[in-house]
Amino acid sequence: MTPLEMLRDGGPGAFAALFFSVLGAAIGIAAVIALLAKARSAARVLGALALLVTAGAASFGVVGMQAGIRKADRALAGVTDQDALRERVRVEGFVEAQCAAKIGFGGALLPFVLGAIASVVGAALPSKARPASRGKWGLTVAALGIALVPTAGAGLASFASPHARYAFNPLDPAPWDLKYARERIDRDPRAGCDDFDSALDEARQAGVDPQTIVPDAREAATQCARSVLAEIKAAGGEVRRPKTSMREERVWNADTLLASPLAADPGVHREVEAYAHTTLL
Repeated sequence: MTPLEMLRDGGPGAFAALFFSVLGAAIGIAAVIALLAKARSAARVLGALALLVTAGAASFGVVGMQAGIRKADRALAGVTDQDALRERVRVEGFVEAQCAAKIGFGGALLPFVLGAIASVVGAALPSKARPASRGKWGLTVAALGIALVPTAGAGLASFASPHARYAFNPLDPAPWDLKYARERIDRDPRAGCDDFDSALDEARQAGVDPQTIVPDAREAATQCARSVLAEIKAAGGEVRRPKTSMREERVWNADTLLASPLAADPGVHREVEAYAHTTLL
């Protein structure tokens, strides 16, 4: 994902985080320049200011992520009753919203480092205006604490994963296609079985065990295979599914059913082979 795509997906929070990151980096560079010029007091103050701006960048990243997640949840409310589809869209919304936190955390690192160096060194070394004094550390310590908490929070949010809720990788389309197709079988058996056939083939290519995603995958596949076989018999040997916006034209006959993962059950496979044999006689 490119930085521009992350900004787009992260929304207003990502843009705000980027603005404060650039501003904080500029102040941090000025603080380091002041430190090198031996303007200790100016370096300490500018460093503390860079840290405070850093806190804004990280905070906007986290807030932007939370706003993006809530927006995705609101958009899903009442849209569909398909659990698998809802969960899949929710994961995609989480990943997009997380871009704001990633920009906030990544953008906060440079101003945090620059600000911390300038502020700490500026407080540690004596200056002409203020010799070594404990009072100089108050601003530095406060700014470090204010910046550290949201920066750490943005870091945790950036690396948070949606994987924990699922027994599979939610960023992989194959498991979701399996779950979606299995749900569709109960609502629209013909279209659902076609989708389940494609999903099983996709899972096989991706190295995904269907049983870990859909516990009754074998039973559903067997049910579909027998349903398709009954249609083939009723149609005299071949069934054609017209092309739709979601799939290409599909042709079911004994040969295509034998090659399908729907007919993986040995008993079903023998039934289809027996029918294929009778049609050849």
